[in-house]
Amino acid sequence: MKRFLPPVGLAFFLLLSACSGAEEPAVAPRPEKASATVEDALAAYDRGLDYLKTRFEGKDFGDPGLTGLATAAFLRRPGGVRPGDRELVKSCLDSLVAHQKPNGGIYDQALMNYVTCAAVMALAEAEGEEYRKTAARAAEFLKTLQKPSGGIGYSDKHPDESDLSNTQFAVESLRKAGVPVSDPVFSKALKFLQSVQNRTESNRTEYSLKDGRIVAVQDDGGAYYKPSESKAGIRKLPDGRIAFRSYGSMTYALLKCYLLAGLPKDDPRVQAAVKWIKDHYTVEENPGFDTRKDPRAGQQGYFYYLYTMAKALDLLGETRIIDADGIARDWRADLRAALLSRQREDGSWKNEHSRWMEADPLIATSYALTALSYCTE
Repeated sequence: MKRFLPPVGLAFFLLLSACSGAEEPAVAPRPEKASATVEDALAAYDRGLDYLKTRFEGKDFGDPGLTGLATAAFLRRPGGVRPGDRELVKSCLDSLVAHQKPNGGIYDQALMNYVTCAAVMALAEAEGEEYRKTAARAAEFLKTLQKPSGGIGYSDKHPDESDLSNTQFAVESLRKAGVPVSDPVFSKALKFLQSVQNRTESNRTEYSLKDGRIVAVQDDGGAYYKPSESKAGIRKLPDGRIAFRSYGSMTYALLKCYLLAGLPKDDPRVQAAVKWIKDHYTVEENPGFDTRKDPRAGQQGYFYYLYTMAKALDLLGETRIIDADGIARDWRADLRAALLSRQREDGSWKNEHSRWMEADPLIATSYALTALSYCTE
């Protein structure tokens, strides 16, 4: 399995240690609700792949986006692709190559950024010159989707409709396709990334709602969907102002993008995002949503959250996260336990409290397996 690390220093910012000379944090015991050893995870991974094979349509998984997500899960299998899966994987990769348009994009109609990114992430995991060249051409297409704000949206339509979710997929895909961190696409992206972080030192953006209320930037260090919206809604600040809620999947997306764009771990913007992660560390929900009226609100985008969390923390390079209670959490063990306890009898994963297409076990299972691939060391 190929590993991908950006050229950023990974050695000298101890994740959220309060200060030098502090007492050693307690180490959290492994959750007892499910057996979640590495061996258990490997067996669960293969059961998940067996489920994905039931969704294979003889050539691919129905469209290039779904094909990219699922194929990446096969390619990232710890220990390599199973002999019995090699023909399926080759068929899917060849299908992605065949879907490439003259402009370099890999998509059918809508969601050209997301779908192209999913394809690139699979192609970049594969061996073969044809796949590498296809990914490189697709990366050049992704650059054309960058807006004046530095962000990236769903397509080449709308002059500046960017969001952090599309941007994080694009930034990762560009790096996986071999675009160097020195490319201007990343310095431009940093401008957008700052605009969706709740940190007043680097983001002074205020947004006016249709009802005339002004949304201010708070200082918790977390991130939200785009400068004009948080999928987690709005919260009232102690001084009476309102601000967009930071939430987990977008804060991990921000952290991942900052590192991939070349920021070192001691950069104040990175540290602010990591502090939010420490303060809200959990594998039980997508944190940041208001659960007072709907206790299930934090399950929205849950598998997407774990998928992004695993990638971001792997890039950060820390084995343990010191949570808000001062407990040193082995995040890989926590992720294994959470995922294995939610695997269904047929090997799949599905979000029963769905949003963003996670009711489809093909999507949820692809996210879950990719997250699990970072947790078997």
